[in-house]
Amino acid sequence: MAPLKKLPRSRLGHAAIVAVFASCLAATAVSATDLRGRVQAKSASALTIELRSPNPPHEAVRKAVTDREGRYYLSDVPPGRYELVVKGAKFPISVEQVAIQELPPIRLES
Repeated sequence: MAPLKKLPRSRLGHAAIVAVFASCLAATAVSATDLRGRVQAKSASALTIELRSPNPPHEAVRKAVTDREGRYYLSDVPPGRYELVVKGAKFPISVEQVAIQELPPIRLES
């Protein structure tokens, strides 16, 4: 894969995007992932979260809105490289680059 271009980051002050967790949806054939995270800021509720294609025209692949505690959840995200965009009325736009990878199946034996 080609390296990602660095995008200028906005100054977040006290805000930070924290802990983006990916979890497998299927144990046999992994083709999509759930993405969960939390925006930590003074006022992190009702922020728009967009997972966009890094290539023009930068179309949104998935969208969510944060809850009162700044948590968000994006389901069925295909593997690939994306821009994770956080924006709100009184919140500076933040853009982070993320890569979602396809994982091999996990076998549990007892």
